[in-house]
Amino acid sequence: MKQDIKVTVAVPIYGVEKYIERCAVSLFEQTYSNIEYIFVNDCTCDNSMGILKSILDKYPERKKQVKIIVHEQNKGLGAARNTAIKYATGEFVMWVDSDDYIHRKTIEVCVKEQSLSNADIVTFGCYVITTNNMKRLHVVPYEKPIDFSLALLQRRTHGAIWGRLIRTKLYVANNVSVKEGVNMGEDYQVMPKLAFFSNKLAFLDEPFYFYDCSNNFSYTNMYSEAKLHQDLESFDIVKSFFASFQHKYDKEINLAELKLIITNFVFFSRYKGLEYYYVESIKRLRKINATYWKYLSLPERLLLHFSKWQSLLKIYAQFATSIKHIFELIYFKR
Repeated sequence: MKQDIKVTVAVPIYGVEKYIERCAVSLFEQTYSNIEYIFVNDCTCDNSMGILKSILDKYPERKKQVKIIVHEQNKGLGAARNTAIKYATGEFVMWVDSDDYIHRKTIEVCVKEQSLSNADIVTFGCYVITTNNMKRLHVVPYEKPIDFSLALLQRRTHGAIWGRLIRTKLYVANNVSVKEGVNMGEDYQVMPKLAFFSNKLAFLDEPFYFYDCSNNFSYTNMYSEAKLHQDLESFDIVKSFFASFQHKYDKEINLAELKLIITNFVFFSRYKGLEYYYVESIKRLRKINATYWKYLSLPERLLLHFSKWQSLLKIYAQFATSIKHIFELIYFKR
């Protein structure tokens, strides 16, 4: 196949010495050759960079394709992504988190699909790896970019920045970036916007990405009040973007916020010490017109109703979550 499309593979690095070898090998062994690799060292304190350089020595043909950008101080995941886009020279960018890895034919297949469809974003499937098992997530296709964008806004579809081939121009031409210091929900800050500005989409159901959730020290596996506020700020950034279109997307914005509130109520019910999740969610719920509740499912409406009483909320949320888990087990065993 033609190799004229240059792809930037961008990898933020911080505290991943247990995983970086697996990630780097999967990247350097790609069957596609026209790749630019950008590794952003966000002041990692472990031996991640030493391991990366030792692995690169085994792939001398890739050395000239590698850029290692070093932050002078730790800035967080969002800033690392901004840095990678700043230095990217590829027509397309593909994000791979350093504790994850991809199939060796990922870029080849994605570029082939992009060449056929002229898509601005090519989305592909993934496996979610936990300590106990590996579950395949299928891709839900969308024909119209605006439908995809609104689905991302409402978290009705997989919203991570990884698992996609994205036209770099979507970032640059539309000034799409992550707010520095707001690292929770940093994917959410940009994906709905990128989809909104795109002209054509393509979807591949092949599970080429391996998303490893077993890293208990990853950013998304730890809870704190500060991280909750970052997650809420990420939502508010996207909310502000859609709100700028003169009430055109009011329904979608309010449903998105209700979904976020419901998720945070579930977290509050599931884990001890997350009372601040309840407090912040109640504040937001009171500001939303209750007429939007009718667009939610009955279990979701019941959860919001029980939110007036913390004890009932916990009982109902735990019960509803258990029932949902049972149905998921039945579905995935098919």
